[in-house]
Amino acid sequence: MIESIASRMTRTNLAVFLLLREHMGANNAINLSDIAEMIGCEVMDAFSVIQELRRAGHLILLCDGGYFQAANREEWERFRNVYLRGQAADLVETARAMEQSARGRWGR
Repeated sequence: MIESIASRMTRTNLAVFLLLREHMGANNAINLSDIAEMIGCEVMDAFSVIQELRRAGHLILLCDGGYFQAANREEWERFRNVYLRGQAADLVETARAMEQSARGRWGR
């Protein structure tokens, strides 16, 4: 299975993926700057890779301690309910406010 996943990833994506496989569960979280340092990239590049891996369906979660792979369904559900739903609500609110500003500036 790992060979199939690896064949579809860039070197940096694979490095982050493999590193986070060693950080299973919230109690093993690793902060973003450590991820970047360990794989030899900029912090924002590591963040972008994590976002790409998430969009590909990898269960990379975030807690106060940093990033980790979900060890169980409860961790996933907690992350989904707190983080993702909160972000989604914030994005909708931001889009509405920006749309209102655009209408005020350009009409329609």
